[in-house]
Amino acid sequence: MRGLSPFSSAISPLNVALSALEHPMSGSPSLVLPSYPISGNLAPTQVPTYSRNLRQGEVLLQRSPPGRRRSTSDYVRKCGRETLILHDQLDSRADPDAPQYGPGAQMTGTVLVEQPESVLSVVVQIRGRIEAALRLRGCVTLVTVRETQKLWPASASAAQGDASVCPMRLPFLFVLPARFQRAERHAMYDLPPTYEVSLPGLSAKSGYHVVVVVTRKDHLHHLHVSNKTMSVPFMYDIASHLRSPSMDGKVESGREVVIPIPSCKSEPLSVKLLLSERPRSIFRVEVRLTTRSELLQRLLGVRIECTVQREIGVDLHGRPTARRATLAEAVPLRLVDAPSSGGGLMAEGLVWMGEIRCSAVIPPFDAGLVRVRDYLVVHLTPPPAFAAQYKSVVQSIPLWE
Repeated sequence: MRGLSPFSSAISPLNVALSALEHPMSGSPSLVLPSYPISGNLAPTQVPTYSRNLRQGEVLLQRSPPGRRRSTSDYVRKCGRETLILHDQLDSRADPDAPQYGPGAQMTGTVLVEQPESVLSVVVQIRGRIEAALRLRGCVTLVTVRETQKLWPASASAAQGDASVCPMRLPFLFVLPARFQRAERHAMYDLPPTYEVSLPGLSAKSGYHVVVVVTRKDHLHHLHVSNKTMSVPFMYDIASHLRSPSMDGKVESGREVVIPIPSCKSEPLSVKLLLSERPRSIFRVEVRLTTRSELLQRLLGVRIECTVQREIGVDLHGRPTARRATLAEAVPLRLVDAPSSGGGLMAEGLVWMGEIRCSAVIPPFDAGLVRVRDYLVVHLTPPPAFAAQYKSVVQSIPLWE
């Protein structure tokens, strides 16, 4: 029957059943589908084969669009007689010169060795650590990841065999952990992203490396052995696993935050701030103020500035300290909508809009020793005529939920 199935009509009973569905016989109380025929060498447990290719008279009614495959490639680092290959690296990663992984990702790779007859052992490690330092309080370093795989020899018996020779290609597979334990506190923390900051009196760094250690015997002096270590840093990014303030660049799809404006002599006011984000690059901000029209006319001189700041907290020896750094300088919002003349109530409002460009924004993280969070800081200053009635407001809003 034409057009009822995207599959090939390879089994005639199936076609008969479909025809019966389309043209039911009168008086038939129910429809019983025929079973698969058993003939020749066809066993009852075998399922007939179908083909996704259309045959004559068949029409494809529906087809899901193919998923967009992300382009990947291999990262290659050669050092002397050893080569490290890391597979499945996204071509769209932030730093094309460094491998990149996320929480729970699989790290697949291959170690190539030249002159394998001289190789005694090959070991691959994943190392991660986070360190923080404060003036007059010292420095603390924590190990976040330390995973080891011995690629050659695979066992002690293989190591004792004189005739065994190391393969030239040694594949490996790691699954990156999502958390680590701070032993002295018996607490678990999410693995921090690759990060580095240096402020007056405070510094912090989180980094990861793939390390390959190859032990060889000297071809002249067989009793002498040498170790060759190759260390390759890689980026650990958690951005794709967190929800950003918005899914697109439209302000309407962002978050809404109410900022109260305290008053000393009259009714308090509040503004609604709509925050939207183009991931990690441009922030759109919209501020709306709605009140009586006669009051709006007098509030046209309100000044609103926005900036992006990062709070870095360091906890050394049980004494937490926090500092703030400015990522984007203050940007004044422009007034784009004002009420028309008249005495209407609550019908119209003031609207300010602006864009903040900041490419250094990262998702928040708390690794116990170091914590980082980015904020949008809003400065709202009433006009001079209202300085005695309304106070200036400074509000910090987390950029990531």
